[in-house]
Amino acid sequence: MLSVAWTSWCQPPEEQRLSDLLEQARHADPQGWAKLLIQADAEAVKLERRQAGSCCGIRCVSISRFFPDLHYRWNEIGQSEEYQHDLLKTVIYARRGTPEGADALVVHLRSASSTLDNDWVPLFKTVIGIVGSRRWHVLKDPRLIRIEGEAYETWWSLSRANPRDPYLADNDLTPADFSEGSAQARLKAIAAFEKVLSAENDPALRRRTIELRQRHDTNQRAWFRAGD
Repeated sequence: MLSVAWTSWCQPPEEQRLSDLLEQARHADPQGWAKLLIQADAEAVKLERRQAGSCCGIRCVSISRFFPDLHYRWNEIGQSEEYQHDLLKTVIYARRGTPEGADALVVHLRSASSTLDNDWVPLFKTVIGIVGSRRWHVLKDPRLIRIEGEAYETWWSLSRANPRDPYLADNDLTPADFSEGSAQARLKAIAAFEKVLSAENDPALRRRTIELRQRHDTNQRAWFRAGD
């Protein structure tokens, strides 16, 4: 692993903003700390490079001794680095079960789910395991409830997909590969969406909920990725 450490006098301009946010976070209250680290994580994405810089495929950057190093994994297919969102993960683990922790988790799941890759577990099951854990579930955050519903919906929809669906055919999969547990997944998706709809008006979500009740494939693939 290649490690790069920066001091304030040699930081390039694009890293100074990140350094400033981390310094502010050091002196903030827990809520401010979380908010600043979420902002800093977005800045850290901008440090991704489009050339390999390490023999082992991971570049490690140290911005502040008070916060974890930042890791950039080389993606051979995309020919660019992928930031591993270390700062978001720091907030998620430190503020688990809190509103500010949920803020970080939602950002992570919505924009950085590629860092959740698991060769043995489909993404939708990984997401269900995260947002369905007790400390997040008791928070009753509507954003997490929606994501959980989408993950269950993905499971059900794949089990009802056309066998020629590119998501399946291109990965040598069939609907039968997702059938086990799919009936219960449909019911859990409906239950989650009904909770969301009780608090907000979302016509598109309402239509998908009706389709789920009718046992249709809603074409939800948000929580499925090639290779799952």
